[in-house]
Amino acid sequence: MIARQSNTTEKKGIHVLFSNFETKLIIFYTLFFLSTSNSSRHKQLTMHDINFNILKDRAMDVDPDIRFMALEDLRKFLQDESAASTRTTLNQSLENFFPILLNMLNDQNPDVQTQAIKSFEPMVKYLSNETFSKLVKKLFALVQQNSSSTGNVTGLKSFTVSVPNIALRSLFAQSNSRDKSEFVSDKLSNSNYRFDPHLARYIMDYLIPQIVGNPVTIDSIELLIDLVTEIGYVLTQDELLNLSLYLTKVALTETGLIGKKSMVALERVVALVRTEVVIDKLLAQINQSIEPTKLFVIFQLYSVCLKRGIKPNSIDTIYNTITSNLNIEAAEEEDDDDLDFDNLVKENSLKDEALTTLIDLVSQHFLPVESKNTVIALIKSYVNYNPLAQDEDFIDDEEDDITFRDDEQEDDAM
Repeated sequence: MIARQSNTTEKKGIHVLFSNFETKLIIFYTLFFLSTSNSSRHKQLTMHDINFNILKDRAMDVDPDIRFMALEDLRKFLQDESAASTRTTLNQSLENFFPILLNMLNDQNPDVQTQAIKSFEPMVKYLSNETFSKLVKKLFALVQQNSSSTGNVTGLKSFTVSVPNIALRSLFAQSNSRDKSEFVSDKLSNSNYRFDPHLARYIMDYLIPQIVGNPVTIDSIELLIDLVTEIGYVLTQDELLNLSLYLTKVALTETGLIGKKSMVALERVVALVRTEVVIDKLLAQINQSIEPTKLFVIFQLYSVCLKRGIKPNSIDTIYNTITSNLNIEAAEEEDDDDLDFDNLVKENSLKDEALTTLIDLVSQHFLPVESKNTVIALIKSYVNYNPLAQDEDFIDDEEDDITFRDDEQEDDAM
């Protein structure tokens, strides 16, 4: 009887032990599920429910660190794909934040200023066409204001890109040049934004006339490069011709960085040309501008047109202009004191550019067959050209004198 009672008590103890273990296990899994669920929910609420009123207060704080963190939180929020679900309300919230963000482009703290620039690109895909157009106009107004103030102070053209222009250009770094763009902060994102054709057309109609109709600046040329690269597909062939003629004029009249950048812009425009008519009209203006002082730029303009791969009607003019500047003249004996080395460098640079253009002409298979032998002979003359050949005898005599004197010194020593 006692043994049976003992066994019963032992079984009850084991049952209680397992019951407690199961209860604890259930509690553990319940708490684990709730904690992960709350964590996920907290993360979701954090990314979806950004408070723009608090964001505005932080963005206007006297502490630059707080202003910086406010913009960093905005950037992270916009880069999260789940934010797209709030697009309807987000568009209005972002538009209301424009005045503060535009003002921060002029922030005294360079880190805050840089962070403000980075804030524009991620918000593009959440803006309506109307809101985006408003932002473009506001930024471009700041660009023009900056150009006017800089010109009035110095009286000279600025060769640095303004902060508002960097922000404006970042709006267009979305599709065609996304992988190469210096503005896109999230290059791994798959949500590449492509502009609606109607919006692209509106932007071109608004910006291009103002760019072309005002004095050229580095800001306007840089902006034009990005516009043509990203949304240039909406331009007609006539518009491409007008832009090409404008950029050709800039390249021939401007020096330094603006002149070089105008050549880059022309390359982007010509790449969109599809008809021989446009190429011929462009080359007609280039040929009318031929002057001895402009030949270096003329050859570069020729190369841009030739690389497009559309054969023009003025091949003979291009060929004659190239070859007439590649003749090797017999070198006259001159003293080093009388030799103009600066002029010699310019002549060699011009010949180098002419040879580059000749390469472009040949590589596109535009070279007339009857000119083949002439080009081969020209190349051979450059390969065999040795401008210092006349001094070889003098150098040999000098070396012989040195050798003789060394031998004489050795004999004296012995």
